[in-house]
Amino acid sequence: AETAPASDFELGAEDIEEIEQLLAQRQKKIDNAQ
Repeated sequence: AETAPASDFELGAEDIEEIEQLLAQRQKKIDNAQ
């Protein structure tokens, strides 16, 4: 199987910010649960 070009996996800045926000929210939930 050929590896897909890197461009297929590139994320826009907005996508990265959204993912970081989701991760931060999840981390807060984890911290609050402990």
